[in-house]
Amino acid sequence: MTHDPARDDLHLRAELMRHFADIRQAGEGGMRLEGPGAFSYACLTREKLVAARMEHPVLGIVLRGTKEVWLGETGYPMPAGTVFALPRGVGLDILNIPDARSGFYQSLLIEVSDLPQGVAPLSAEEARAPAAPGDFAIPLTADLVAAIGNARRELRDPAAKAEICRHRIAEVLLLLRRVPQARPLFWQSLPDRVRWLIRSDPVAPWSVEQVARQLGLGASTLRRRLVQEGQPFRAVLREARMEAARAALLQGESVGAAAGMAGYASRSHFARRFREAFGTTPAAFG
Repeated sequence: MTHDPARDDLHLRAELMRHFADIRQAGEGGMRLEGPGAFSYACLTREKLVAARMEHPVLGIVLRGTKEVWLGETGYPMPAGTVFALPRGVGLDILNIPDARSGFYQSLLIEVSDLPQGVAPLSAEEARAPAAPGDFAIPLTADLVAAIGNARRELRDPAAKAEICRHRIAEVLLLLRRVPQARPLFWQSLPDRVRWLIRSDPVAPWSVEQVARQLGLGASTLRRRLVQEGQPFRAVLREARMEAARAALLQGESVGAAAGMAGYASRSHFARRFREAFGTTPAAFG
């Protein structure tokens, strides 16, 4: 029998949604506490949040409708059944779109203000593993869906102690520890923070001084710390813009539009840099 990843993903999404079938469809929008550090959020009309910044990293699940997260000019739609991670301190445009059938949008959100006991922050070596800013959706696995189901059972049980709930959430985080899309839940290196900032507006004329000001650092301190981590500012800037161009091509934008997003007026210069970064030309990639 031929293995069908898309079919497997649909099956896992359906299994995940079964764990949350009891979350009531509120007659009005707003937040509702679902357990320690967890709450559901609903809205009845299309809602846009501009430059929203999370105080803490957020692990979330879209329960009904669609969430679109925009990083710069690139949008990432996430339908019901998507598990996602959002970083702290990054200006994101967020669009919550109600489901056409039920008439409302709903998600479950868990703020990861502190890592639970037994879940260590990422080491510097682990944090260097490839992870493109903007890849918000976390791939589903059978183990992850089962762990989320266990956490949900504890969260909805009024008799469950807060410590048990935190233990279940810790199990979920341990499974996500080496998942690149979940990295913002654990630790963001300084180069990661710079990449996220640049990706929020890749066509802006970023300078060391501007980035440092946004991050609350001195320009010389930012330069020095990036060099110490082996990632000079110009290299991080180019990498972030190339990732923005790559994301644009994946969403069907033209090579010219992708070049502009990466800050290149010359398409031939852009094509050379793109090949250096990804091993293929923008035309072949798109």
